[in-house]
Amino acid sequence: MNKKLIITGFARSGTSLLAQFLNMCGYNTGGSWNPEINAGFEDDQFQKICTTIQMNANLSEDLILFLEEEIRKVDKIIVKHPRLLMNKELLRIWINIFPNTSVLLTYREPTHALESKKSHGNLGYYTNLSPSELDMKFHTFIGTLIHLRIKHHIIYFPDFLSEFDEIYHVISSLGIHIDRDKGRNIWYNLVDFNKVHYGK
Repeated sequence: MNKKLIITGFARSGTSLLAQFLNMCGYNTGGSWNPEINAGFEDDQFQKICTTIQMNANLSEDLILFLEEEIRKVDKIIVKHPRLLMNKELLRIWINIFPNTSVLLTYREPTHALESKKSHGNLGYYTNLSPSELDMKFHTFIGTLIHLRIKHHIIYFPDFLSEFDEIYHVISSLGIHIDRDKGRNIWYNLVDFNKVHYGK
């Protein structure tokens, strides 16, 4: 059975950092780093899936069948995308194809996440939502994880930036194994607290 880990959370809440870290630990998450927006590592196939469901509000039978076929093409053990947080129905479809899936969520105070997103000039797909609406999206997603009995863990940004041991234990508990000492060195070489401008 194919094991998968999905990383998701509000944009600007450390999902890209986690994906970059796991890439440097030997896991190919797809995509690449974009220094202009300080984010990246989103697999092209997973990006296509997230974009498709975002652009189609009504889940027809044909669309579900299409998404199932596209999900089967995802060949990475670890994938990352903030948009999954906004699409709980995609999670329901995904888990039918890859039932051995765990989810790592990052949480950041919604006001700070929105401020950071807007400061990068990328208004994107959810900056029209209020902080309370974003928080509701997060809680709805958590409810879906619980309902579907999907193993998951939540870590809090920016707190987890200084807590490699927490990161190591969380990732290990979700079935992803890395060398602890090597991982520690990589983590603290990646983390830059000067890039956190909201909610320090």
